Amino acid sequence: LEVLPGRAVRVPVLSLAQFRELTRLRLVVEGFAAEEAARQATPADIDRIVAFDAAFRQAASAEPPDSAAAVAANRDLHFALYEAAAMPSLIEMIERLWLKAGPILNLDMRHEPRRLEGGSAMQAHARLLEAVRRRDAPAARAALEDDIAAAAAHIEETGQLRA
Repeated sequence: LEVLPGRAVRVPVLSLAQFRELTRLRLVVEGFAAEEAARQATPADIDRIVAFDAAFRQAASAEPPDSAAAVAANRDLHFALYEAAAMPSLIEMIERLWLKAGPILNLDMRHEPRRLEGGSAMQAHARLLEAVRRRDAPAARAALEDDIAAAAAHIEETGQLRA
């Protein structure tokens, strides 16, 4: 992170190799968190996840799509899920991964707002919620992995990462 004159901040751009490594780590760590959340989630946890999913859907389906609100709601949804796993050290690990990947993850939704509406993220989130409600840990992991993989593929397609 570099602070520029006028308090602007420049975030270092990940290389393609760094992004792919981060994506692989996210699949492992966040996939595990989704499994644990499916096993541990309380009704209140599920209500929080549902609320953030509704906020995400609303932002994504607005005309025009509200990509800033969608990015925020997506993050809130993911972290409500991870918090439901009830493992604070796991959340710290995921926060570090998101700090490294965050600026690029936001690029996904900001670059192509149309991809949001009815897109892969909405479908993955719906499957994720259903799996958590059923306490189906493998299905929760699969839905979360699909969400991460689809976003990563889109980010790679934008060509914004340096080789």
